[in-house]
Amino acid sequence: MKFTKEEAVSKIKAKFVGKTGNTAQMISDRSIAEQVDTLLNVGVVNDELELSDFVDKIAFPLCEVANNNLKKDNAEFVKNYKPEPPKPVEPPQPPQPTPPEDGQAKFMEMMKNFMAPVISEIQSIKQEKSLSARNTAIDQKVAALKLSKEWAVDFGNAREIAVLKLGENATADDIYNEAYRRFGETLSAKGQTYKPADSSGSSDGKDKTRTLGYLEKFKEEQKAVTEQSEKLQDYLGLSPKPQAQK
Repeated sequence: MKFTKEEAVSKIKAKFVGKTGNTAQMISDRSIAEQVDTLLNVGVVNDELELSDFVDKIAFPLCEVANNNLKKDNAEFVKNYKPEPPKPVEPPQPPQPTPPEDGQAKFMEMMKNFMAPVISEIQSIKQEKSLSARNTAIDQKVAALKLSKEWAVDFGNAREIAVLKLGENATADDIYNEAYRRFGETLSAKGQTYKPADSSGSSDGKDKTRTLGYLEKFKEEQKAVTEQSEKLQDYLGLSPKPQAQK
């Protein structure tokens, strides 16, 4: 992780301080440290999580709930406190309210309710950063191709198909390689070939021979599909019957 336990505790304490410089903190520093320890031990922190995200989205909301509960408990305790009647011989003593115990059990109960959405948000942040990094890597590879506007559209379509085929968890290299393959097939069908040096298509010389080879392969595949379809129709008895000669 990118921060220490002490840095997290210090930032949480600072968030309790208002504009006047007075703090609204009622829970003890030890309780804050224990809560940070618990969060670190349950595996919600990874190497990519920043201190501000950990404090603002995870640790401080939990500490703030615990602090508000303690403040409410103290207020109710003082409000409902009824001192015992003074003994006749001894002078009455002023009431001394005792704050309720600030224990770990109440924190663990709150954590049970908070952890599910917290973990979900962390996973969402990780997924978003991972997809952003992957798309950046693919963009850099595509930029190196120096595609024309028309070819950029063709490659973009091939890229979308590659993502749909391989899934959102595929690596940048896998998606790029699949998109590049489909991009080549698209150019072949259009009678074009890609030249990285000048980003231009060519249809003469060796490039023309290569293009014709692609087209012949495409026609052969198309012919094979048609033959298979006709055989299937014959097998199912769906072939059109020849009309009788008049």
